Amino acid sequence: MKNSSILLVINLLLVLALAFYTFFYKAEKVAYVDSNVLLSQYQGMIDARADYSKLSSEWQARIDTLAMDVQNELKRHEKELSKMSKKEKELSEQLLRNKQQQLVNYQRAIQDKAAEEDSKMTQGVISEVNAYLEEFGKKQSYKIIFAATNAGNILYADDAINITEEVVEGLNKRYLGQ
Repeated sequence: MKNSSILLVINLLLVLALAFYTFFYKAEKVAYVDSNVLLSQYQGMIDARADYSKLSSEWQARIDTLAMDVQNELKRHEKELSKMSKKEKELSEQLLRNKQQQLVNYQRAIQDKAAEEDSKMTQGVISEVNAYLEEFGKKQSYKIIFAATNAGNILYADDAINITEEVVEGLNKRYLGQ
């Protein structure tokens, strides 16, 4: 009887040990990253946005210069209008319309270029982040890492599985070559 009690206790301890091991060591690791925080704190994105902002300012300066040229041409046209012959007025007005159209076309081209550059910049940074997250997830043995966005694809998650700060820190160290 004593041996059967000991065997029962040993079996019970083995079952508990197996359950403990399965629950704590075999559990699938799941985490999430707040993508808004990640992208706002990742130095690579901060630098890319600064570069884009610089380009955007340069483009806007060119547009402003062309707009000023058109305004000056319009003022010149209005000043000299009374001195012009009918033919000169028509030519001056045509020239003015052409300059205005060129300005509109240039503005559209710059808007298209800006959208393309923004998309290219954003995709480049997101590709870097995704590659890092894949490597990070494998190293840390995560089975899945979700991204929480303003779109609400994760409605609730325990902060205990939020790895955003750890990922931002790792990304920034890699970006800065540390």
